[in-house]
Amino acid sequence: MIANNHPKRTDAPFYVCHIPDMAKQNTTWIKFTRDWMRDNQVTQLQMATRLGVSEGAFAHWIHGRRAARMEIIQEVANIIGIPTSSLLGEDSPITSLRERDLVDNYNALAYGDRLIIDALMKALARKSK
Repeated sequence: MIANNHPKRTDAPFYVCHIPDMAKQNTTWIKFTRDWMRDNQVTQLQMATRLGVSEGAFAHWIHGRRAARMEIIQEVANIIGIPTSSLLGEDSPITSLRERDLVDNYNALAYGDRLIIDALMKALARKSK
């Protein structure tokens, strides 16, 4: 038996990214989607199947562990039968294509790379104060 000498990761963030508006967006569409799924007795597996993704990927999105791409959110809105703007809330924080691309590119990075960017953003925020 091989001993596991890897230390537990206690520095791992519980959020996906440090872009402040992203958390607001996720909260809005996730809450609405979860409520809709509960009211319509739709499971995570059923939603994942309709979206063409794995149940694990959908679970990450719906529990806020990862941010879904805008295309996924748009497809969820189509499944639910409402406009994407309603799913995101009228004051959708991600309004420009450039912001969406930035968030999508950030989420596509490896975990370690995201930690480096997070540290840089924190340092810049401290420097600007």
